[in-house]
Amino acid sequence: MFIYANNVLKGSNSARARQVFENEKSFKKILCEKFVGIFPDDFILTKKFSNENNIIRKILFHLYFIIKVIFLSRKSIVYSRNLSISYLARKLGFEIVWEAHDLPKGKNRKNLIKIASECKI
Repeated sequence: MFIYANNVLKGSNSARARQVFENEKSFKKILCEKFVGIFPDDFILTKKFSNENNIIRKILFHLYFIIKVIFLSRKSIVYSRNLSISYLARKLGFEIVWEAHDLPKGKNRKNLIKIASECKI
Protein backbone atom coordinates (compact mmCIF):
# COMPACT_ATOMS: atom_id res chain seq x y z
CA MET A 1 0.00 0.00 0.00
CA PHE A 2 1.22 3.50 -0.85
CA ILE A 3 -0.16 6.26 1.38
CA TYR A 4 0.06 9.88 0.21
CA ALA A 5 -0.71 12.22 3.11
CA ASN A 6 -0.48 15.99 3.07
CA ASN A 7 -2.07 18.78 5.10
CA VAL A 8 -2.78 20.76 1.93
CA LEU A 9 -6.25 21.66 0.67
CA LYS A 10 -6.14 20.43 -2.93
CA GLY A 11 -8.90 22.85 -3.91
CA SER A 12 -6.94 25.99 -3.03
CA ASN A 13 -5.19 28.10 -5.67
CA SER A 14 -1.64 27.67 -4.38
CA ALA A 15 1.14 26.07 -6.42
CA ARG A 16 1.66 23.55 -3.64
CA ALA A 17 -2.02 22.53 -3.75
CA ARG A 18 -1.81 22.10 -7.52
CA GLN A 19 1.30 19.92 -7.20
CA VAL A 20 -0.34 17.74 -4.51
CA PHE A 21 -3.45 17.39 -6.68
CA GLU A 22 -1.40 16.37 -9.74
CA ASN A 23 0.71 13.95 -7.67
CA GLU A 24 -2.43 12.33 -6.30
CA LYS A 25 -3.84 11.91 -9.82
CA SER A 26 -0.63 10.29 -11.04
CA PHE A 27 -0.30 7.98 -8.04
CA LYS A 28 -3.94 6.86 -8.41
CA LYS A 29 -3.42 6.14 -12.12
CA ILE A 30 -0.26 4.12 -11.55
CA LEU A 31 -1.08 2.32 -8.29
CA CYS A 32 -4.89 1.94 -8.53
CA GLU A 33 -6.22 0.05 -5.49
CA LYS A 34 -2.79 0.06 -3.80
CA PHE A 35 -3.07 3.84 -3.30
CA VAL A 36 -4.56 5.71 -0.33
CA GLY A 37 -4.71 9.52 -0.27
CA ILE A 38 -5.18 11.35 3.02
CA PHE A 39 -5.95 15.07 2.73
CA PRO A 40 -7.85 17.69 4.74
CA ASP A 41 -10.34 17.96 1.83
CA ASP A 42 -11.59 14.49 2.76
CA PHE A 43 -12.38 15.26 6.40
CA ILE A 44 -15.22 17.64 7.20
CA LEU A 45 -13.57 19.04 10.34
CA THR A 46 -10.27 19.97 8.66
CA LYS A 47 -11.98 21.18 5.49
CA LYS A 48 -13.51 24.07 7.46
CA PHE A 49 -10.07 25.59 8.18
CA SER A 50 -8.44 27.11 5.10
CA ASN A 51 -5.26 28.21 6.90
CA GLU A 52 -2.69 25.39 6.94
CA ASN A 53 -1.01 26.94 9.98
CA ASN A 54 -4.15 26.86 12.13
CA ILE A 55 -3.24 24.74 15.17
CA ILE A 56 -6.72 23.22 15.44
CA ARG A 57 -6.57 22.11 11.82
CA LYS A 58 -3.12 20.62 12.33
CA ILE A 59 -4.25 18.62 15.37
CA LEU A 60 -7.43 17.44 13.63
CA PHE A 61 -5.52 16.42 10.51
CA HIS A 62 -2.99 14.42 12.53
CA LEU A 63 -5.83 12.64 14.37
CA TYR A 64 -7.53 11.98 11.02
CA PHE A 65 -4.27 10.55 9.68
CA ILE A 66 -3.96 8.17 12.67
CA ILE A 67 -7.57 7.00 12.24
CA LYS A 68 -7.02 6.34 8.52
CA VAL A 69 -3.76 4.39 8.89
CA ILE A 70 -4.07 2.60 12.22
CA PHE A 71 -5.33 -0.65 10.69
CA LEU A 72 -3.20 -0.61 7.53
CA SER A 73 -0.19 -2.89 7.10
CA ARG A 74 3.04 -1.51 8.50
CA LYS A 75 4.66 -2.66 5.25
CA SER A 76 2.94 0.31 3.61
CA ILE A 77 4.92 3.37 2.59
CA VAL A 78 3.82 6.84 3.68
CA TYR A 79 4.82 9.65 1.31
CA SER A 80 4.33 13.21 2.54
CA ARG A 81 5.44 16.81 2.23
CA ASN A 82 4.69 17.29 5.94
CA LEU A 83 7.58 16.42 8.22
CA SER A 84 5.26 16.02 11.21
CA ILE A 85 3.16 13.46 9.32
CA SER A 86 6.33 11.63 8.27
CA TYR A 87 7.55 11.63 11.86
CA LEU A 88 4.19 10.34 13.13
CA ALA A 89 4.07 7.64 10.43
CA ARG A 90 7.57 6.50 11.38
CA LYS A 91 6.55 6.32 15.06
CA LEU A 92 3.55 4.21 14.01
CA GLY A 93 5.91 1.77 12.27
CA PHE A 94 5.60 2.76 8.61
CA GLU A 95 8.37 3.24 6.10
CA ILE A 96 8.38 6.87 4.97
CA VAL A 97 9.31 9.11 2.10
CA TRP A 98 9.47 12.79 2.96
CA GLU A 99 9.32 15.25 0.07
CA ALA A 100 11.66 18.10 1.02
CA HIS A 101 12.16 21.37 -0.81
CA ASP A 102 14.48 22.83 1.81
CA LEU A 103 15.84 21.93 5.23
CA PRO A 104 13.53 22.74 8.13
CA LYS A 105 14.43 25.00 11.03
CA GLY A 106 13.74 24.83 14.77
CA LYS A 107 11.62 21.98 16.14
CA ASN A 108 11.11 20.48 12.68
CA ARG A 109 14.88 20.22 12.24
CA LYS A 110 15.08 18.17 15.46
CA ASN A 111 12.27 15.91 14.19
CA LEU A 112 14.17 15.42 10.93
CA ILE A 113 17.30 14.36 12.83
CA LYS A 114 15.24 11.87 14.88
CA ILE A 115 13.64 10.43 11.74
CA ALA A 116 16.97 10.19 9.92
CA SER A 117 18.54 8.33 12.84
CA GLU A 118 15.76 5.70 12.71
CA CYS A 119 15.55 5.21 8.94
CA LYS A 120 17.55 3.48 6.26
CA ILE A 121 18.82 6.20 3.93
